Amino acid sequence: MGIAFAVLSVVAGLILSLSRLYDLRITSNILLTRIRAEDNSISINEENILKSCFGRSLLVLFAVIWNYQNYEIKKGDIKNKEEFYCKFNELRQKASDLGVSTWGLVKWQTLSMLTAFLFFTLTLILK
Repeated sequence: MGIAFAVLSVVAGLILSLSRLYDLRITSNILLTRIRAEDNSISINEENILKSCFGRSLLVLFAVIWNYQNYEIKKGDIKNKEEFYCKFNELRQKASDLGVSTWGLVKWQTLSMLTAFLFFTLTLILK
């Protein structure tokens, strides 16, 4: 049983590192987009972003990994303001969702590692 929790912890850690990687990539794209918009004298109308649950944020993580190029805002995307605002707020939502998945995965990894440690300790004590 302890091995299963240890494997779960490793898998959660691998998915966590992917979540963190794409969260940083999207956050850096948001910052670069803000700089580009400021250089073109475009004000950014930020909409409120919704808090999502852990399950939905994991689905967003896999969608972002699968189609990252579709979420990235490129230099030429700033020209069409309506599309730019929509894409920028969608990118902010994705960054928020990835943050939720990152924290959820940290909790799952920590819990599974502690449970694995508990089972290994009990096995050593009972032998």
